[in-house]
Amino acid sequence: MRKSMRMGLLGTALLSTALAAACGSSGDTASTAAGSSDKKVNLTLGHAFPADHLTMDVLTPWTKSVSEATGGTVTIDVQGAGALGAGTVVYENVVSGAQDLGMAIQGYTPGKFPLTEAVDLPFRFTRAEQATRTLWDAYEQFPELAAEYKQTKVLALWATDVGDIFTAKKQVKTMEDMKGLTLRGPGATQNRLIEELGGKGVVMPAADVVDSVDRGVIGGLMVAGSGPKSLGMAKSLDYGLRCACYTTALFLTMNQKEWDGLSDAQRAAIDKTAGRELSIKLAKRFDAAYDGGIAALVEGGATMTVLEGEERKRWEAVGDKVIQEWVTARKAAGPSQKLVDFVKTKSREYAAK
Repeated sequence: MRKSMRMGLLGTALLSTALAAACGSSGDTASTAAGSSDKKVNLTLGHAFPADHLTMDVLTPWTKSVSEATGGTVTIDVQGAGALGAGTVVYENVVSGAQDLGMAIQGYTPGKFPLTEAVDLPFRFTRAEQATRTLWDAYEQFPELAAEYKQTKVLALWATDVGDIFTAKKQVKTMEDMKGLTLRGPGATQNRLIEELGGKGVVMPAADVVDSVDRGVIGGLMVAGSGPKSLGMAKSLDYGLRCACYTTALFLTMNQKEWDGLSDAQRAAIDKTAGRELSIKLAKRFDAAYDGGIAALVEGGATMTVLEGEERKRWEAVGDKVIQEWVTARKAAGPSQKLVDFVKTKSREYAAK
């Protein structure tokens, strides 16, 4: 009888120990899901924008969330203002491992992201969030577009606020007002649009724009609505045409070898903080910057006009010509026409929300 009781107590004790061990193991797994048992990794994120660029309002909290999600085992040091290289080399730096993470505008490397350019085409969007949601849908729907980033781990893809026309001295309200007007454009596609509208598009470093406008070298610029304020040009520009002429795509990617070197737990934790969700947060920040930029111009005395009605239809018809040129030029890269049609449909879908 005593032997039977001793065996029963021993069995109960062993079972209790096993259950405790199992519970302890489960608790440890939960606590180490963020990677507390993983090796610590310090990553560097480089970009060529000013160190206090508006994206930092989103990316700085994001780097903190990555650290928290990984139990402090993955930290990200942000180096801005081109400390690790100009915007034109950011993506290749990430591919080669010269920097761990990079943020830049795809247009800085012409020809590298030919299908992503579909987001940059004229008169497709009115808000950055609308363009960003469309870009993510296209990224997931078109493998040819996704393949443009195959050398790296994509953490975010988003669009800037929409671009308008801002001028000094000469007001632009109609297409005829564009004739003979020299504007600094953000890229080849936008400069092509400026030319088709009757003006002259020029490429110029952002640092030279203010002086060039003040001296009359150029009549103004086509730029995202947040641009004049960030460039300190509120007092240099007398007029603005809110045309929503274009948007520009940006990326945040990570060196593939560094990504593969993280543990499964670390990668899963980072994935939860990045992707579409992070991209939309960045887009919303750009939309807010647009609203603030336009308000600053109005407060500075600039006269703002909205391109609408029949006049907008005239401009959009010119934009369609630029788009068809792009479709023809990008056929070798993939289903350019299907992509353009997809973007058009999605932009209308998200505009309605």
